[in-house]
Amino acid sequence: MTYLYGHRGAKGELPENSLSGFRFLRALGIHRVELDAHLSADGEIVIFHDSRLQRTTHQPGTVHSKTLHELQTLNVAAHWPQWSYVEPIPTLVELLEQWPELLSLQLDTKRIPKSRVSVFVEQLKTVLQNFKLRELIVTSEHHDILRQVALELPHISKGLITTPRTRKPLDQAQKLGCEFVIANHQQCNEKFLGAARKAQLKVSAWTVNDFNIYRQLAEANIHSIITDYPTLALAWQALKNDESTAS
Repeated sequence: MTYLYGHRGAKGELPENSLSGFRFLRALGIHRVELDAHLSADGEIVIFHDSRLQRTTHQPGTVHSKTLHELQTLNVAAHWPQWSYVEPIPTLVELLEQWPELLSLQLDTKRIPKSRVSVFVEQLKTVLQNFKLRELIVTSEHHDILRQVALELPHISKGLITTPRTRKPLDQAQKLGCEFVIANHQQCNEKFLGAARKAQLKVSAWTVNDFNIYRQLAEANIHSIITDYPTLALAWQALKNDESTAS
């Protein structure tokens, strides 16, 4: 079975990494999500993609330089002129409080200053003590973060984020003790998926917004697909099931 994950909630349909986007995904019955994690200046895990605030909030500065209070006065839907609601930058805790049905969370951990990686891991420990997550996969392209998570939270699944430019991605994932490779869909050909299975690595493909690619990956029994358009992906899933029944 191939699982569906909403990318940054439902990035193509609602403002990315917003509580409204996560509620939308939940309402669709898709209880698997990929989202992005940064650390605020006062040590809170916040859900935001870029290191700089400008693109989505239209405000200057960086996530790491702002306190949680300062970040939550901003609007991550500022780049959506048709969206009339203010969407504050959410925290990981806020998301988990609102989503008890959540089945799996891919936590894409962005660049954190090396001196503060341990703060991030301590905060993550606190979150895990307070919420019984069915599945948490800490993902990152940054090896130091994955190593620190492996050291301090050895029971948590990890995933290396890769692109077509990543050298020997499966070897790197194995050396880091990862169970997952979060791969750009362009990497996910038959040879790559076969090698991943042989290495006992699960592959999650990002970001799949085309039916033909979705069908190809689903037929290859890839572990999971990350999409900007969860509504479309559900329709694709139904269409593929209809095709399978008809044949």
